Amino acid sequence: MTLSISNPPYVSVMLVLLSGLLISSPASARTSPLAELQQTGFYGRVHAWSNITRKAHDINVKVPKRAPIIVSDYHSSVGANGLRRTGSHSGVDIFANIGSPIIAAADGRVIRAKVDRCWGPSMLISHGLDAEGKPIYALYGHMKNFKVKVGQSVKRGQQIAEMGDDIFTSCGAGFHHLHFQVSYNPRKIPFGWGWSNYVSDGFNAPNPHKYWVNGAGNITCFEEGKRYKKSGFTYPVPCKAKSKSLPKVVTIVAKNQQQKRVQDTTNQQQASVISSLGRDFKLAAKVYNEQDAKVALQAQTEVQRQAQALREVQIQAQREAQITQRLERERAATELYEQERHAEHMNQLDQIFMTAAHANGL
Repeated sequence: MTLSISNPPYVSVMLVLLSGLLISSPASARTSPLAELQQTGFYGRVHAWSNITRKAHDINVKVPKRAPIIVSDYHSSVGANGLRRTGSHSGVDIFANIGSPIIAAADGRVIRAKVDRCWGPSMLISHGLDAEGKPIYALYGHMKNFKVKVGQSVKRGQQIAEMGDDIFTSCGAGFHHLHFQVSYNPRKIPFGWGWSNYVSDGFNAPNPHKYWVNGAGNITCFEEGKRYKKSGFTYPVPCKAKSKSLPKVVTIVAKNQQQKRVQDTTNQQQASVISSLGRDFKLAAKVYNEQDAKVALQAQTEVQRQAQALREVQIQAQREAQITQRLERERAATELYEQERHAEHMNQLDQIFMTAAHANGL
């Protein structure tokens, strides 16, 4: 029997698929994701990994200065960890500290809440109708836990979960973040994983930036007590509180000193800051007569509140330092995992080549 020289069709197809898989495998990150974010800040932008700006879609996005950063935008080719994706991103990835609150983007009802083998704890919420009267849903992925149950009604801004831990799967990228995705089809795909365990339109999911309350591209921070139209979304992670200025009696006398002290959050200088604020208050109080004692008392209360804020900033700095150390260790583990996976892919490719050669009598 004469053997054909050409490869059987199924062998050619398998070679093409495996070659594409190897080519698209992500490279190791040069630095840990958290280390890069610490250098540029955690708020107010769509982050440009390695300082390279990439246009992922046609909507101009405006991120409030108080809003936690987006580490992977809709349709971005770069993942939440700064490494290249193997496919199109179906939502937006928002970074915040592990355990930070995740809040409902609008009023709604919990449709599905389960722990996916690739995504981890994730939740689908029905948020009523969009501006055109169509039922709209939001998918919240990679969370730490659930604060609400299936069937429960939720209000805009209500906490539904906490920011999850680092998930070392092809879905979680080994770096904690919230995946926020919009859907019009809440039927899951049988035997699916990831978004397909919750919705059916992940391949053509709409751009979340089209649905912010303040208009397309205008990310909207949730503010307690403020009224919003029903058809739009607010940011699913709380923004930083607006800063309040000190009373005029303190501001006039100690403005320059306060601006310098707020930048220092170490234990060694904390006592000196509090003591100096007290001296500033005494100096400011002398400017006023006894009729202004009430104003001076209010200033003193505000000074004490600022001192407490400084202590909280210091604690946060210590936490972020601990996170940086932990991320460095996890980055090393991720690099080892990627090397092992690459070696496994190469072994699989060798086996397929040998199978192809055997099938062709080579």
